[in-house]
Amino acid sequence: MNVTDPIRRVARRQPRDPAVVDGDRVATYDELWSAVTSVARWFRGRNLAPGDRVLLWIPNGFSFLAVHLGAMAAGLLSIPIKAENGPAEFHFAVADAAPRLLIADRALLARLPEGPPLDCVAVDELPLAAGLCVDDEPEPVGGDHPATAIYSYVFGEGRPYAAVLTHAALVFLAESCGPFFLYDRGDRLLVLLPMLHVFALGNILPALYCGATVFVGNPSRPRAILDLMTAHRITHMPSVPQILDQLARVYVPGRHDLSAIKEITSGADFLPAATHERIEATLRAPIFQGYGMTETCPLISNPPGGDNRFGTLGIAIHSRIDFRIADSTGAEARPGTVGEIELRTPGAMAGYLGAPEATSRLVRDGWVRSGDLGWVDDRGYLHFERLLKPIVNISGNKIDPREVAATIEKMEGIESATVSGVTVPSPTGIPDVILKADVQVDPRASVVERDIRAHCRTWLAPYKVPQRVELRP
Repeated sequence: MNVTDPIRRVARRQPRDPAVVDGDRVATYDELWSAVTSVARWFRGRNLAPGDRVLLWIPNGFSFLAVHLGAMAAGLLSIPIKAENGPAEFHFAVADAAPRLLIADRALLARLPEGPPLDCVAVDELPLAAGLCVDDEPEPVGGDHPATAIYSYVFGEGRPYAAVLTHAALVFLAESCGPFFLYDRGDRLLVLLPMLHVFALGNILPALYCGATVFVGNPSRPRAILDLMTAHRITHMPSVPQILDQLARVYVPGRHDLSAIKEITSGADFLPAATHERIEATLRAPIFQGYGMTETCPLISNPPGGDNRFGTLGIAIHSRIDFRIADSTGAEARPGTVGEIELRTPGAMAGYLGAPEATSRLVRDGWVRSGDLGWVDDRGYLHFERLLKPIVNISGNKIDPREVAATIEKMEGIESATVSGVTVPSPTGIPDVILKADVQVDPRASVVERDIRAHCRTWLAPYKVPQRVELRP
């Protein structure tokens, strides 16, 4: 049960159909599968065996998909990290995951002051060229064989944990999301979110399994996104509330036509009902709010059609998926009662990589604790109340304040730092959260606010740089 098996079957059935469109590059299914197979063969040639770990530091695009899928086709554990990550996050992943090999983009490697601390190959050195015509069978692995490990922030301990997802979990993800969101051959998926995340993967895999086309988009250019959606008749798109609000603000009737859309799924952050209604009315396209975790894969959503209920997170997308509300004792709460959302699914993680104690804290009796508060209405729809876990959510990006504070405290002249999320007024209807740092400075040091931001910008992902800094002598 290799997660890439269905992609091979599609490549044999419709080799000339477009699989991935990345800017000017259009890769057919034959070309995609040839690249995946060639990468898998290349990994084997470097004496990597099933179960070995490979760290990927590659931006969105055809190359990322080919290498990520190629590693899984070879039976390796693919551990992708965000392209936005800075040296601090990179070095943590290397120390925590202990990979045998790093595949990285050259521009990202340039962010490392002293170079990579392990065997590294630039992604442009891998066999990804078109016309390779290679068709190997994927490594035969059991369903419980690890496929990928994705870093997630839950506990607020100043570090993330890598959730290990098996081949069976990813196949279940694809086979449950595909029918629920009406994927079919010839559909066109636009991916703006990091491809490594389960939210994006929950759309990419069903798209590739049924013979659809995956388009790579740039989320920082809303007008270009709408033009692309119009020109290519995009049918599916996972997104976050903040991006959808930007699209609604630059949408021009007559110029933009989103009538081909089957579904836009909003996730990673809560979309209030009034804002949801405004954006959907402006874009003239159906939007459905979904919910899930890295540790469980996306598994709850409003369904396409008349059962879309604004302001709710939706229902389970498959009969084998369950959710419940737990009270403070861990017992199931009555309908309408606010408590912690707990999830149970065949797509749940096998555990955190090398962290059984952290796994046992999150999973109890087969239920995964979300760290979110919510409640269930009389129709069985899940509602979000607020975050329970000590994590800050900024535009769908999860931030551990202790990680940012620890980075600031490594600066010379800093005695201590406390970081928190602050909600500020927003005209969009979407709660606007910024990161605030309270920093105790050595009276003898000449540290100013811009020094704090520059230090964080050097070592961390840009969205972890505090927007507000208060210095205290």
